[in-house]
Amino acid sequence: MSKVLEVKNLSVAFELRGKTLKVVRNVDFDLNKHEVHAIVGESGSGKSVFTKAIAGMLDANGKITQGEVALGQKSLIDLRKKEWVEIRGKKLAFVFQDPMTSLNPLKKIGHQLVEVIKLHQKVPHSEAKGIALKLLKDVGIQEPEVRFNQYPFEFSGGMRQRVVIANAIACQPEVLICDEPTTALDVTIQAQILRLLKDLKDRYNMSMIFITHDLGVVANIADRVSVMYAGEFVESGTVEDVFYRAQSPYTLALLKSLPQLGKKGEELFSLKGTPPSLTEEIVGDPFAPRNELALEIDYVESPPFYEISKTHKVKTWAVDPRAPQREPFDFLNLIEDNKALDHEVKTDHHHPNKIVSFQDLSVHFKKGKRIIKAVNNVSFDIFEGETFALVGESGSGKTTIGRTIIGENHINSGDIIFKGKSLKKGLDKHLKKEIQMIFQDPMASLNERAKIEYIISEGLRAHYSKKELEDKMVLLNSILDEVKLPRTVISRFPHEFSGGQRQRIGIARALVMEPKFVIADEPISALDVSIRAGVINLLNRLKEEYKTTYMFIAHDLSIVKFIADRVGILYKGRLVELGYAHHIFNSPQHPYTKSLLNAIPHPDPQVEKVKKIIKYEGEFTGSEVFKEISDGHYVLM
Repeated sequence: MSKVLEVKNLSVAFELRGKTLKVVRNVDFDLNKHEVHAIVGESGSGKSVFTKAIAGMLDANGKITQGEVALGQKSLIDLRKKEWVEIRGKKLAFVFQDPMTSLNPLKKIGHQLVEVIKLHQKVPHSEAKGIALKLLKDVGIQEPEVRFNQYPFEFSGGMRQRVVIANAIACQPEVLICDEPTTALDVTIQAQILRLLKDLKDRYNMSMIFITHDLGVVANIADRVSVMYAGEFVESGTVEDVFYRAQSPYTLALLKSLPQLGKKGEELFSLKGTPPSLTEEIVGDPFAPRNELALEIDYVESPPFYEISKTHKVKTWAVDPRAPQREPFDFLNLIEDNKALDHEVKTDHHHPNKIVSFQDLSVHFKKGKRIIKAVNNVSFDIFEGETFALVGESGSGKTTIGRTIIGENHINSGDIIFKGKSLKKGLDKHLKKEIQMIFQDPMASLNERAKIEYIISEGLRAHYSKKELEDKMVLLNSILDEVKLPRTVISRFPHEFSGGQRQRIGIARALVMEPKFVIADEPISALDVSIRAGVINLLNRLKEEYKTTYMFIAHDLSIVKFIADRVGILYKGRLVELGYAHHIFNSPQHPYTKSLLNAIPHPDPQVEKVKKIIKYEGEFTGSEVFKEISDGHYVLM
């Protein structure tokens, strides 16, 4: 198979406050024609920096210190700015994680597409508009002529991501680099975007580099996979090699951390420790301090690459013929065993005390002359000490309910009762301590000008005296350890962290208050699978130790299955199904619930590659009634 992109011995370093960060170290990589090569690894492992180096998009303080990058026969090292104009867009294009940062909010969608097409294809405006309209249609945008004249804020998150993809493929590049393009999307929208990317790859004859931390997504879209840790690749192979025959201790740890391998009531496997500092010289295997089965040689000498087969290579001493035999890890059998256990697990523990009660809650917004019924006559209770998961797509009303609890939205009718007190007039000082929210967007919820220590302890300063605050700082350090942030982070600013790390800062800020009720709005959507497992374990431990109650807003049902006692399914502002976790996952009744469950990415390539998308687009008639069909299981019928 011919190579469209080849990277040899690439190293990238950044200068930061007088220190050199060696972010990518001696990396070899190749991309074959018409394949999808996924890069997997924790936040800070170097995935995004590696692809930005390929595309000449490093920040001003970063540089390639050694190595070669070739696109076809053309070297991409030391190109001038003018030469990059001919490469980016035409031959190499990016789809980034956050579509709002890729689109100009002040310009219409059509104008932005036409601008790119005219720049690279040198065609007149009328022809560029025709190409833009076809692109919008190709990426699944309905009514492209209407959407062409709208602004980004008029699009949903999934539609904005489709526009970003249209922008990236406008000039039919040879290589499309997708950097976490589905992380912030609902499972149903994610499934559609993955299907779209695969269709576009075939239609436009592209090759793709796909960066993600979601192994279910990798199983769906990838042909080959490279696993990255501390700036270097530790395992590379076909998607079947990496899922079914993984050899690297780090790859095995990522697979073990998947919620699909977790058992309800037990802790998920979680990686201990943190990645090594990239400012210091790494001796031996960088993963050794976190590897429970590390050998003596792991601490003194870096392992070479071992060729397991023609398609599979791994960088670990564990496969050396002289190394002790390891217990085999049969990933597929473990998943099947857990599937069998799912039907035996019951979670219908009755909690006697209501902590929050939603009574015919309705929240409406005015948009021009239109009234949008974001939440419409929703009623349910959350009991003390439980985790109640609220699940649905973007626009279903999940976040609106969460923000209404903390007083950010006006209640049009109905009420929210917290410990017997109405929240219609907002939260007083005492309630602000008892009720905390972990926000979905870590960048929007963190003060960019404040250091991390101030951000995390801000709530403590508002509620405790100086003397009490000193005692609470011990808790702050403990929380940092739990969310896998080194204690040294307190002197840094939010912009110095990756998206996943910023999300952990937001979680630490909420948990340090030791609240009684936590609204967790997509708290782990931006986290790597290893960090995600640790945070879920932390949330569960706090629930047991402090009787903390959670309203867990999510779109990832694989996580909900593991963490939730009861689940409510929202669709277009209405509750369509409510029950204990085993009801929802073992016996779903509403067709919308079934479509959400079908869309969960399954970490098995054989299953994921042939999965069919079930799309639900039902409407309410007004005659539906919420009925109890079994003990604690309700469905809108």
